[in-house]
Parts: sequence; C-alpha cells; structure tokens
Amino acid sequence: MELTDRKLSIHKREFCVLPSMCDAFGCLSHAGVFAAFQDSAAAHAELIGVGGQAMTAKSLFWLTVHTKVNIFYRAKMTQKLVAYTWPMTYGENDYRCYRSYRLERASDATVIATGKTEWAVMNTRTGRLAKIAEAGFPLDFSYCADDPIEGPLTRFRDEFAPEDAIYSRPVFPSDTDFGGHMNNVAYVRAMLDAIPSKELFSMNPHVLEVHFSSPCHEGEPMTVYRKDAEAGILLGLKVGEKLCACGGATV
Repeated sequence: MELTDRKLSIHKREFCVLPSMCDAFGCLSHAGVFAAFQDSAAAHAELIGVGGQAMTAKSLFWLTVHTKVNIFYRAKMTQKLVAYTWPMTYGENDYRCYRSYRLERASDATVIATGKTEWAVMNTRTGRLAKIAEAGFPLDFSYCADDPIEGPLTRFRDEFAPEDAIYSRPVFPSDTDFGGHMNNVAYVRAMLDAIPSKELFSMNPHVLEVHFSSPCHEGEPMTVYRKDAEAGILLGLKVGEKLCACGGATV
C-alpha cells in the first residue's frame, strides 16, 4: 500500500515481511532491508516524476553510489512494516544527492532501521555524470530536511589480499537489472554470502555500509573478499583487479 502524492516530500509504504524476504532464522534478511529501501525509493521516484521511465526519456539513469543502513531490531516473518523515504535537497550545480529512509513496525511505530543513499545521475548517451537538477524534480517539491544518519559516509579502500578471497562465481543473469548491470541489492547479497548465516545471526551487525564503485555485468567472473576488522567485517567484491564494491558489517 502506498500513501503519497506529488507534493508530499515523504513517501510511506506499508508491507508484510514475506518468506521470500527472510533469512534462515525467519527474520527480514539484512539484504532485505536494503531491498525494502530500494523499492520504496523507486516507487516514490515514479510518483514524483523522476523514476525509471521519466529518466530514460531524458537519456538519464540513477546510479547508487553509496548506502548506509543502521539496524536496531530484526523484523520477523509476517510482521507488518512501514517504510518511509524522502529525497534531501541539493545545490543547483551538485552532481550528488541523498535520499533517506526509515523502517518501522506498523503495530507500534518502533524504528527497525534507518538508512541513507548517495545518488548520482549518468547521461546514457555520453557516459558522463549529469547534474542532479537535470533529473527533473517537481519545482514545487517540498524537501524534508530530516537526516537519520548524520556525519559523512565511510570511504572504503581496497585492503584485500589474495588470501582474503572467500569464493568466486560469475555474475548470474538473476543478479542484473534493467540497467544492464548487477543490481545494488545483488551486490549486498553476494558480499554477505561471505559470512555464514549462523555467524551473521550471532554477530548481529547494527551497521551495514556499501560503496558501489564500478558496475558488474552478466557473465563476468567476480570474487568476494572478507577481512576481519576490530569492529566487524570488511567485505569487497572484485572483477579481476577492479574493485566493484566495498563495505562493512559493524557490530
């Protein structure tokens, strides 16, 4: 159920945690939180005129650059949740913008998770970044200033050695989306697959953060890396020597 209109700055979406969204312990999976936020952002973008169809008509495409998620409670299968999302204001000459998220239990409004995504816009004809203003947000749009994740996003570095490789596989067709490359949530799933489910459950990370640096395409051989850190686990995904995504799971 979606409750919004073109002039509202905050999009609200109610949904049930279905089995396909859950992990081995019957909870909304960590990647499922990313997916819930991505789906809400896509729905809101369509409603305010900056969704996939509108952007394609302008030869533009949204790029997810970075996502950070804070998880406070694990939602259980069949629970009803409410996802909120809102884009944040940007400058006339900015090439980056941000969208924020909040996930609540429908029964008592307990905050399950919060998040923030850094976005860019690519011109598909030139292959270059475009100014955010070219996306075409409504002129009368009322931006919400609420920032649930304060402070800068982490800029990860390639710190992985060959012995940090956990597994390799090709980019499967099911990993890709209409943009022709690996979907952002597929990156998250692939990287978290470097952590056994029992370990991830007992670790119970409260912060998950991923920087997406290069696209992966169907059939490319990717390798997922894991490096234990003091506060959690550092994860990376490479095609050859090219680092495509890097992030961390922090307790």
